[in-house]
Amino acid sequence: MMTALLFGLLTLSQPMNLNHVTGTVAYRERIALAPTAVVTVSLDRFRGDDHVNVSEVTIRPEGGQLPISFSLPYNDGVIQPGDRYGLRARITVEGNTLFESDSHTMVVTNGKNAAELVLVRAAPVDQPTIHGVTWTLMSLNERDLRDWPKPPHIILNVNGHDFGGNTGVNVFGGVYEWNAPTIMLDPQVSTMMAGSDEAMALEREFMETLPKVTRLAVEEGELVLYRGDREIMRFRLTKA
Repeated sequence: MMTALLFGLLTLSQPMNLNHVTGTVAYRERIALAPTAVVTVSLDRFRGDDHVNVSEVTIRPEGGQLPISFSLPYNDGVIQPGDRYGLRARITVEGNTLFESDSHTMVVTNGKNAAELVLVRAAPVDQPTIHGVTWTLMSLNERDLRDWPKPPHIILNVNGHDFGGNTGVNVFGGVYEWNAPTIMLDPQVSTMMAGSDEAMALEREFMETLPKVTRLAVEEGELVLYRGDREIMRFRLTKA
């Protein structure tokens, strides 16, 4: 279910005559929107060197995927022919901007009242250092593994693409894509050593759970992996 909130800057001394700019928001990366993603579309006015926001709509897709449609109302009574008006958008998750417009798309006074906004990745800011270190599994699907004799571990390589580790029995490798806080893990190769029935059962569960991860967080120095809003893995830092 998609929900939207409208925030408009309206001049009360002008007649209220609502018009709309419509369109879609998308990005080119093959990354699913997180369930908690928020899409914000803004209409800005340019008058000389001045630049102010005149209307804004916030959309909560709640599991919906791209492209996201929008209809942004604005007060047609305050539009001046000599001004210019531009659309921009951003996608945030838990306050972090993941994608944003790299420029305004001009509308309204140029005769256009529709636009397809294609966003780019936002520049990363203050990302926690998680790469190139060993993270040892503490819990898996609510099962406490702190006393497990040889727990699995993972290493997210510093190239920002490859990851690997050990299941407790076998060495494995794969690829990942992290666009904080969203992450996708794709384990692809593994050695074929045999272990005890208990160790092999844990290995299967561990390897089957990795691709289900959708979100990463660092909480009090521990690496926590979520599927939606549910924690499914927790790791401690064991080697820098």
